[in-house]
Amino acid sequence: MNISLTQSIHLAQSAINSKNIYALERALKAVEYYMCKIHSNEYLNSKYLLVLSYFARKLENKLMGLEND
Repeated sequence: MNISLTQSIHLAQSAINSKNIYALERALKAVEYYMCKIHSNEYLNSKYLLVLSYFARKLENKLMGLEND
């Protein structure tokens, strides 16, 4: 993954406000990547896990809503 943790959070924020499925999927992939890294103890800060979990849930809900349209 060629994106930083903070870039993935910013990507998720902007993707939530768009209706571009590709952007939403890319943001979700980046968020899930860093969630896995945090779980594997490469990043030990749990507050990032909470933020990433929030954005993952928001992105998944947005994607499901767009797929139902």
